[in-house]
Amino acid sequence: MDDIEEYLSNFADEYPPEIIERERAYLSGLSKERFEEIRTQYAFEKMYESNFKQAMKKQTDQWNAIRDDASGTYVLFQILNLTRETFSLTNSTWTSDFGSYEIAPGGYIIFTLPGNLLKRISKAKTGYRSSQINHQFTYRSGDYAFSFSTAAKLALKYEPFAFGDTTVVSRSHGIRSIGQSELTCDYILGQSQSKSPYSYAITIRIG
Repeated sequence: MDDIEEYLSNFADEYPPEIIERERAYLSGLSKERFEEIRTQYAFEKMYESNFKQAMKKQTDQWNAIRDDASGTYVLFQILNLTRETFSLTNSTWTSDFGSYEIAPGGYIIFTLPGNLLKRISKAKTGYRSSQINHQFTYRSGDYAFSFSTAAKLALKYEPFAFGDTTVVSRSHGIRSIGQSELTCDYILGQSQSKSPYSYAITIRIG
């Protein structure tokens, strides 16, 4: 089986014969270099798809493990790397072995940062104070880099005609590309708790 037929065998169960034949004719007219680019991109996408499914399962398992832990307020991070770059942790607000946080091309990393339990630390309404969660870190790969920060604290929410004030959790997050070359990066707040211990999970996507 030559390279083109081996590549087309991946789609035999997805497309009818006439579509496969049309693709065969198209690929046969390409240069060897261009065909290799297409095949490499397909292999990368399949690898990422497999890693993504694995990451989703692991993230759910880890969230289930920490959500009922009332000893602290935990932040669960999941970073998905859609690029072909290897990203390394270069700065963080916690002491760590930076090498253990490396993210391979098309890969992912999941880690949990512990924090003191969010709680009110003053009783007077006029001097309302809360313990806080603050995490920040930077990843870099050559000319690409991004910085992410997250913070959480408790606040009083005034509700008219209610008996007393309600304590709510206030969270803020930020992400930005800081390298010489622009990097697409975003995040979503996944699971979160509106009551103590107020733990939450964030998924970051780069590329």
